[in-house]
Amino acid sequence: MRCSISVIFNPRDFWDMGDTKAIHPTERQGGVPTPRQPVRHLNIGSGNWRHPDWHNLDAASTHYAKSFDYGVDFPHNLLGRTPIAIADDTLKAAYSSHVIEHIDDGAAAFLFADVWRMLQPGGVFRITCPDMGLIFRRYARRDEAFFARFAFRKAWPDLSLEQAFLHCFAAVRTTHVRFEGAGTLDDGAVAALFDGALRRRRVPVFGRRALHSALDTVTRAIPAEEANRTYPQCHLNWWTHHKARTFLRRAGFSRVVAQKRRSTCYRPMGNRKHFNNTRPWMSLYIEGVK
Repeated sequence: MRCSISVIFNPRDFWDMGDTKAIHPTERQGGVPTPRQPVRHLNIGSGNWRHPDWHNLDAASTHYAKSFDYGVDFPHNLLGRTPIAIADDTLKAAYSSHVIEHIDDGAAAFLFADVWRMLQPGGVFRITCPDMGLIFRRYARRDEAFFARFAFRKAWPDLSLEQAFLHCFAAVRTTHVRFEGAGTLDDGAVAALFDGALRRRRVPVFGRRALHSALDTVTRAIPAEEANRTYPQCHLNWWTHHKARTFLRRAGFSRVVAQKRRSTCYRPMGNRKHFNNTRPWMSLYIEGVK
């Protein structure tokens, strides 16, 4: 079964969200929801995103200091692999936009299972993040125009295609980001690692295995805590629809649905103003239903 909501959206559906009361973040006491503020919707890695019917979870860092000017209800380090302070079977929906590429596989697996725990039966966990399958295909085609759209190309306009591709999922291993904890990969090393996936890209099964193996070889050498502390803005992991689906299934979700930008199993998350607006040209969308 595929959940799909039309992009034609009725604003009343967005604001009619059950018993969650709209309260300004400054009315929350010490980051702990009061009895008249039941936690029903959680944005994980919220940044400066705000909505009165949603609670925000994020971790403090100097790079994202402005995020906390808007109020974070649940300060939480996802790399710590500790449960979020929300009761079981509480949430109607959870949303995470461009966050899981900043944590390692172990932390992601813990997070997915913890979200499953917090969701009510039938609750929805929506994830959007960079689509490494799409990014790899653009790299294989030597698509300079595609990689020119990334913000980091403004800081490093002369990057080779290999380094631009590597920056998308393991920036701390590039030659232009100075990080001693993982070792750098020059253009030749990147090309050699992904040669198998490039040669097999016309055969979906074997191409996927070769690609995933090469991506893991690069990212598993990254010390996630140290890299995130030093460069919190840099990606240190990769995701494809296949990998995200596998992790959601393992976490216990009964149904996993590959979505488009405006399709969703939970109507409010199809709202054009508040959701799915971060770099849609290179993102994947997927949902797990408890």
